[in-house]
Amino acid sequence: MTNLGTLTRYQGNYDTAVNWHAQAVAVFRRAGDALGEGGALNNLGVVERHLGRYRAGTRPPRCPAVVAGRWLAMERL
Repeated sequence: MTNLGTLTRYQGNYDTAVNWHAQAVAVFRRAGDALGEGGALNNLGVVERHLGRYRAGTRPPRCPAVVAGRWLAMERL
């Protein structure tokens, strides 16, 4: 899904890219894969930036920093 989101972003289909990346975020989150979730959130943020929605990715739970913090906490266990 992340690759499809990236491909559609390169094609200029930003709304479709948002959908692919959002689906990837959900899949990684359900799987408990914080690293994958963070990567998908980062990709989602790139698309949001292209759309001029600069604040869309800065609020939890979509913020990559929040996900990274959860990942680091798990690594310390």
